[in-house]
Amino acid sequence: MNISTDSNILFKELMINYLSFIKMEVKESSYITKENVINLHILPFFEKLRAREITSRYVIKWKKDMIKKGLSFEYLSKAYNNLSAIFKHGVDHYGLRENPCKKAGNFKNPGKIKKEIQYWLFDEFQEFISNVDDIKYKTFFMFLYYMGTRKGETMAIRWKDVDFKKHQATITKTVTEKTTEGGWKLTDPKTLSSIRTILIPQALLKQLKIYLKWFKEFDLYSEEDFVFGKFRPWPSTTIARNYEKYLNQTKLKKIKIHDLRHSHASLLINQGASILVVSKRLGHKDVNET
Repeated sequence: MNISTDSNILFKELMINYLSFIKMEVKESSYITKENVINLHILPFFEKLRAREITSRYVIKWKKDMIKKGLSFEYLSKAYNNLSAIFKHGVDHYGLRENPCKKAGNFKNPGKIKKEIQYWLFDEFQEFISNVDDIKYKTFFMFLYYMGTRKGETMAIRWKDVDFKKHQATITKTVTEKTTEGGWKLTDPKTLSSIRTILIPQALLKQLKIYLKWFKEFDLYSEEDFVFGKFRPWPSTTIARNYEKYLNQTKLKKIKIHDLRHSHASLLINQGASILVVSKRLGHKDVNET
């Protein structure tokens, strides 16, 4: 295909160039998500038009068409941001006069209050974890709660990353399950600040020692083994299924597995930790994110 290089470019050609450009800039899982949104909900509407022909009125028509699909506000907003990014790429590199998305504006969510961050207090987590009777998942959920690590970071932990003498664990990788080849792979964490060494609280350290003893009895042991798996990490679908199973056995408020990370932050704050300490432990790039 011959790709145009001026403002007469077809929208489809502009989209191809944009995706080719960001493929070098974003993580593979993020690229796949963007590509899917664009191919499903953006390209079919605009592909026969030249980019310069698309005005804010066309974008408004697209927005009305999207609303009819019954998609969530969060997904609609994500689709808009992708469309706007394509046109910005056209303005920056292909001589388009303007980004029509700016005049059309993003989707509105009138009357909807932004959801508060969900978390459990210490007693609530204790109620949950006391109900988990499988040593594997008990240790995994305790790791999330007491370390504040992201799920993918926790899945990527190997035994060599856990230092029982110094009471600390080192986060250097994360697991991504959205790959162009399918399956899973280890990638670098979300940001450079996500590479960190975290002190392990006594309650978790005790549980990890019990779990390690069980792990060694169950199979041949290597420091290269994944803590939560062996030759490969557990699939996130398996983790989610077990989390839901144990959560449904309680009367606790329903929170997502990622909210155990928020619960960890709540625990630290209630114990008087400074915002800087919380930020570094969570692997945030700065305290504003925290």
